[in-house]
Amino acid sequence: MFLKRLRTMIWLAGMLMVCLVVLPAYGNAAEEILDYFSDIQVAANGDVTVEETITVNAERRRIRRGIYRDFPIRYLQKNGLWRRVGFKLLEVTRNGKSEPHHTERKGNFKRIYIGEAKTFIPRSEHRYTIKYRTSRQILYFKEFDEIFWNATGNFWIFPINKARARITLPNGAHIIRKAGYTGYLGARGTDYIVSEETTRTIVFETTRRFHRRQGLSVAVAFPKGIVKQPLEAEILFWRLWDNIGLIFLMLGTFAALIYYIVIWQRIGRDPEQGIIIPMFKPPAGLSPAVVSYIHYWGFKSQKSTPLPFIAGLISLAVKGRIKIGMDDKEKIELERLDTSGSANNESRKTLSPGESIIEKQLLGSLGKITFNKTNGKKIKTVLSHFKRAILREYEGDFFRNNYSYLAGGIAISVITLVAFLFLDAPGEKQLSMVVLVFIAGSVGAFLLFPGLGRLFGRRPGGGSVWLGGFMTIVGAVVLIPVILSPIALIGDLVFAAPMAAGALAIMNVAFFFLLRAPTLAGRTVMDHIEGFKLYLTIAEAERMNLQDAPDMTTELYETYLPFAIGLGVEKPWSNAFTSHMARIAPDVKTQGYHPAWYSGRSFDSSNLGAATSGIAASIASSTASAMPSSSGSGGGGFSGGGGGGGGGGGW
Repeated sequence: MFLKRLRTMIWLAGMLMVCLVVLPAYGNAAEEILDYFSDIQVAANGDVTVEETITVNAERRRIRRGIYRDFPIRYLQKNGLWRRVGFKLLEVTRNGKSEPHHTERKGNFKRIYIGEAKTFIPRSEHRYTIKYRTSRQILYFKEFDEIFWNATGNFWIFPINKARARITLPNGAHIIRKAGYTGYLGARGTDYIVSEETTRTIVFETTRRFHRRQGLSVAVAFPKGIVKQPLEAEILFWRLWDNIGLIFLMLGTFAALIYYIVIWQRIGRDPEQGIIIPMFKPPAGLSPAVVSYIHYWGFKSQKSTPLPFIAGLISLAVKGRIKIGMDDKEKIELERLDTSGSANNESRKTLSPGESIIEKQLLGSLGKITFNKTNGKKIKTVLSHFKRAILREYEGDFFRNNYSYLAGGIAISVITLVAFLFLDAPGEKQLSMVVLVFIAGSVGAFLLFPGLGRLFGRRPGGGSVWLGGFMTIVGAVVLIPVILSPIALIGDLVFAAPMAAGALAIMNVAFFFLLRAPTLAGRTVMDHIEGFKLYLTIAEAERMNLQDAPDMTTELYETYLPFAIGLGVEKPWSNAFTSHMARIAPDVKTQGYHPAWYSGRSFDSSNLGAATSGIAASIASSTASAMPSSSGSGGGGFSGGGGGGGGGGGW
């Protein structure tokens, strides 16, 4: 009894061991290409008919419905130009029977899906046959013609146990020389033999198993005159047609450049700047806000608050219409003053349109208003009306941004890029380079041109030379690869598309700045403002040496203070007034001065320059913090060379 149980246990243990060995082997059977045979027939008209017989082992892991085959329909040549080839699918079978299939464009490839989405094939060996015809595959040399064919392709995701390629030349041809290449893309391995050869037929056969992405390429040369060679005109036409997207891109880039140059010559050239001398008065009839707007060619901001608006508030205060104060929470507070019995002169009573809007719409019937979130919407509305009042009265009179003309160049650029993407259908790598160079060109140009403007005093309103130098250096570093690559690649068009995209980016940014120009009248007013700004920044000791310069008085200081704030020079103007007070009243100094139009903190009469800058900064901060928040949601050859090629996988 014991022996019988022992035999049973041994038998069960043996069966268990068999299962442990057999089941994993069954479950882990490899999906691979068992045999790959490519039959290539060259016709006298230059067409090549290929029948590929691919035997695979399917285990329903990657090969569930069938396989897919990628066939290249265009090739990027060494000079960077595309060469397109014809492709016509003739027949697809599985195990000798016609098999459903469909094709899709995948970048530079035509992908053939063999099988049906809802039908799964059984686990076993399957023999697929793909027959197709392709054109423009023959290479024409001076002494011979050649068929250079990538028989298997180097992009299969399965290993290939065995590969064979048979080339049959047209009648009357004979093989002059032959070569084969094996391995990964670019390799020049010789793991093959010629297993059969006749006058015009040859069979190449591999001598080892290929890993994934390894393949076999073969080349056969034959006498000229057997295969019809296209005419030079045909070759030129094909070359142009194959690269129509790139040609359109180059022509579009050139057209954008011509457009911008013509427009710049017509409306973008700046009138010649005059000689800048100190001017003792601002331009007649222009308020501090308007002077700031003209000087900076727009609404320059301080902490998100337009500088003209700050100048307008100070001007109202100096004219005795309002009083500016700061509450306990360091918020700016405006108080309307009764001016009915004011002894101020008429010039102080007269308000510009922008100042009238601030007084009437901001304060209205109220006696006071605090710059806080409660009043944020109202302040925002007044700011908008204030800007519109200035634009309505002065837009286009002193300078023109010419954005409508810029839109024309941008439109040409956009059409050019879209047409290139549609006609050229660049691959992922080339598209990435185009996008990268376009971004680099845009960023570099947006740093370089404003930086140069600061360095050479061409930026409206001037700017920090140190910042200009930093922006220029960084912008140049970003642009160096964009600018120098074409020089390093003379005769090589690989980077033609990215370089054209970079040129478009640089052009649009450059002419964004270059097309802006003062009018003739504006140039005169700007020169006057520059001279007035120069006067405001001159130290008191030097001002005394200026002929016909007005004497510094408290009234003069306060009258020009809004202009100084609007021009960003309130510190030197206030320091000059401090020096004046120290000279005429050394015992009182500036402790005896406190503006009647301001009350509250952040005013140090012993440092008037810092005090006035502090008032302007406080107005800017309070205005910005009061604004409503915005929403935040949002043989010379190699493996892989020649025609044919591609790869495939399972689906």
